[in-house]
Order: sequence, then structure tokens, then C-alpha cells
Amino acid sequence: MSIALAQALTRTLNTHDLPELTDLFTDEDGGPTVMADRYAWLKSEIRLWAQLQADKNIHIDAYDYRTTEQGAAWSADVYRDDWTAVGVDPLRVTNSIWVHNGKIANFTEVARDSIDTEQLGPLWRPGSSPEQAIDAPWRIWRRSVL
Repeated sequence: MSIALAQALTRTLNTHDLPELTDLFTDEDGGPTVMADRYAWLKSEIRLWAQLQADKNIHIDAYDYRTTEQGAAWSADVYRDDWTAVGVDPLRVTNSIWVHNGKIANFTEVARDSIDTEQLGPLWRPGSSPEQAIDAPWRIWRRSVL
């Protein structure tokens, strides 16, 4: 079940199927989280994070799926248009999910090479919200106009 959820997460990110992706996450307890290039808590922020991934044309080549005590882990090569533009093609990551009652409670993505994350600069900010990434072009334009 955990491997199937991990594969479904990868598939829905690759097909940019945002409703199906958010449906993979639980509604229980404190709410689901994503800790990747951005931090998202609850389905509303996870939808924003997923939209950011789709807008940047994410594609994931996943491999080495394995069951863990909490869910599943796997390795992946991640491609995004904005990452390719700064020379990171692909970003090699280790992913994991925690599963609760058949749904994803937590998705974590960790870059395997800190040189890549340094090169990505503000494109890889695990502690910031997806709203900050979506609003960034507006803020840059606003500052240049004002």
C-alpha cells in the first residue's frame, strides 16, 4: 500500500493532476505536510505547492522504491524548467512518505547534493511557503515599478 501511494504521488506530479494529488493526502490529525522545495501544511497549501510544481513543468524519474516503518522511501531525479534554467538538470533527491490510514500524512523531499541546492538559491527554500514562490514575480515587479 505504501509503495502504491508513493508511486501515485510521483504519477500525479508527472501528470500535473492536482485534484488527484491532493486527494492522496490525509485530512486527519494535525493535517498533512509537504517538506520539499517549499513547506506546505494542510491541503490548501499542498494545492498551492502542487500548482507551483505544475507551473514549472515538473517531471520525476523515480526509482528504488522501498517500504519503511512509517511508509515508503525512494530515490528520484527531478526536472523542472526553472531548475534547468539555472543549470540543475536533474536534481537528485531522496523522498519519503509517512502513511496514516491509507493516506499520505507527510511527504519529504531531500536533495542529495548541497551544491545543487546552493545553485538553485531561492528556488529551493524548504522552510518557506508555496505562496511566497507564487507571489515572488509580483513582488519583484512591484519593487521595480515603485
